[in-house]
This record gives sequence, C-alpha cells and structure tokens, in this order.
Amino acid sequence: MRPEAVVALLAESTRLRVFSAVVLGASSPAAAAEAAGLSVKETAVALRRLRSGGLVTGTDGRLAAHTGHFKDIVRDHRTTEEPERHGYADERVESLLRTDIQPAL
Repeated sequence: MRPEAVVALLAESTRLRVFSAVVLGASSPAAAAEAAGLSVKETAVALRRLRSGGLVTGTDGRLAAHTGHFKDIVRDHRTTEEPERHGYADERVESLLRTDIQPAL
C-alpha cells in the first residue's frame, strides 16, 4: 500500500477515530462507534472506506486492523545513509545522541 493511500484514509477524523478504536480492540461496529464517540451510521461509513482501503477487515463479524502496512511503509522508505556520528566509541551513547527528543509543551 502506498504511503499516500494510508495517509488519505486516515486524514479524515472520523475514519481515524474508528481505525484507532479498532486498533485498541473494538471488535464490532457497535463497539467501534461507542469507543470513537460516533454514531453507528458515521462508523459504518468510516468502516466501509477503511475496509475498501485495506486497513480494516471483518472476519466472522469481528473487526481487525491491519497495521502491517505501517511496517511495510517504514521498511520501504528506510534510508541507507550512514547515521550521523558524534565521536563516541560506545554505540549506546551514539544512539542516544541521534534520538530526536522534542520537549513537551
């Protein structure tokens, strides 16, 4: 699945909320609606789009999220560049220095 397709599916807040509910364990449309704080109709529309896009399936009446697409996207777009070095022999220190930590606001 192309990254743009995943982003497009999740760019709409209703679909994002429903997908999140399924990822967090909502296994039926009613449970997804309740967890997402949406109406059954809104949830049904979102689930239809998420299913057609391949992010959610329904087997035996139980919803399941396909999160493997995210791993595929990361793997396909992983850079082959050498990571920046800071001059430390200890790789743990180097790894820590490469971590981009954003301050909490």
